[in-house]
Amino acid sequence: MNKLKKINYKFVIFNFIFLFIICYFIFHCFVGERGYIKMLDLKEEVIFKKRRLVALNEEKSDLESKVSLVYDENINKDHLDELARKYFGLINEDEICILENSEVK
Repeated sequence: MNKLKKINYKFVIFNFIFLFIICYFIFHCFVGERGYIKMLDLKEEVIFKKRRLVALNEEKSDLESKVSLVYDENINKDHLDELARKYFGLINEDEICILENSEVK
């Protein structure tokens, strides 16, 4: 004679809930707000920001060197003349100004 086994529903429900909780935490370890994929994205962003910082520091040092040429203590007259010509359009009386991109109408 075959005896029918009774199913222990408490055990099945407990295992189902336990499995669901384990799957939930594993899923969030990879995809969640603080998961592995987010960590990789943040690492890429940190690398990008560090490169941007290096570029900005180079630009800052370049600007500082240009500003140091205009101080009272060590004025570089050639640089000052170049700035006056570039920004104010100043020329000497004995010079001729030729514009390259002028349109004649």
